[in-house]
Amino acid sequence: MNPNSGAIRIYGVDFSGARDPSGKLFVASGTLAADGSAFDLERVAMCDDRLDAFAMMLRSPAGSIWGWDVPFAPAGPAYDKLGFTAWEEWLSLAAGSSRSSFLEKLDAAFPPFETPCAAHGWACRHTDVVCRAASPFKRVQPNLRAMIYAGWKLLAYAREAGCAVFPFDDAGGTRGGPTLYEVYPSHTARLAGGARRLDLSAAAEATRAVAGWRLPPATEGVAGAVPSQDAADACVACLTLAAAYARERASLAGGGRPSFATDAEWAARRREGLIVRLAE
Repeated sequence: MNPNSGAIRIYGVDFSGARDPSGKLFVASGTLAADGSAFDLERVAMCDDRLDAFAMMLRSPAGSIWGWDVPFAPAGPAYDKLGFTAWEEWLSLAAGSSRSSFLEKLDAAFPPFETPCAAHGWACRHTDVVCRAASPFKRVQPNLRAMIYAGWKLLAYAREAGCAVFPFDDAGGTRGGPTLYEVYPSHTARLAGGARRLDLSAAAEATRAVAGWRLPPATEGVAGAVPSQDAADACVACLTLAAAYARERASLAGGGRPSFATDAEWAARRREGLIVRLAE
C-alpha cells in the first residue's frame, strides 16, 4: 500500500496506568487505504515508558490518528462532586497533581464502583453503559483511577503540543498534529464473539466480519501471534479505529455525529467523551 496516495496512518495503544508500565504498554500501527477498502497492520511495539508512546505520537505523520484504550473523561454527574464545569479541569487536575494527591482526591469524592456500567450516573458515562465498560472510577483489576491519572495527564500535554482530542477538539489540533480517539478493544471482542485473541490473523478476521470489510486486514507486518494480551489489545485497538474510521471518516474527521453514537452519548459528548467503536 502506498502511504503517499492519501492513505492514513493509524495507531492503537493499549495504555497502562502503572507506575512502571514497562512490558504493559504497546503501540500497534498500520496504514488505511484512502478509500477505506484495505488496512495493513504493520507493526506492534512495546514501550518501556509512557514517554516513548508520547514521543512516537508527536513524531507520527501529519494527519495520523491514534486510538487510546483509556477513558478520556468522567461521567457528567461527577463534575458536580468536584465543583468542575469544564472537561479541561479534569486534565488540569491530573497534570497539576502528584499521583498520590490525585488518587486521594478521587477517593474522598467517589466511593468504589467495581461493577460493569449498567446505568448513567456519577460513576458511568452514557458511552460506558452502551459499551458495557467499567467505570472510569473502578479501582480493582484494572485500577482505572491510576489509568485516568496517567491518561488525563497525557491528554493535557498532548493538547499543549498541538494534538486534537475527539470529540472535544477540531480534528487536526492547533498545529496540524495527530487526532486522538478513545477506543475500547473489549467491545470489539464482544461483538466478535467474546473471545480476546492472541492470534492476530483471527483478530483481524473477526474485526473484518464485524466491520463488514470485503477483505480481512493484512497482518503480514507483524507476527501471527503476539507475546501478550496487552500487545493483542493494542492491535485490536488499531483495527477497531481503522474499521470505524473507514466507515465514519466524514464524521470522525469533521466533528459530525457518527452513526454508532446514541442520542444520549452525543448530547453529553463535550463532558463525557465518546468511545469510537464498531456499530452493533
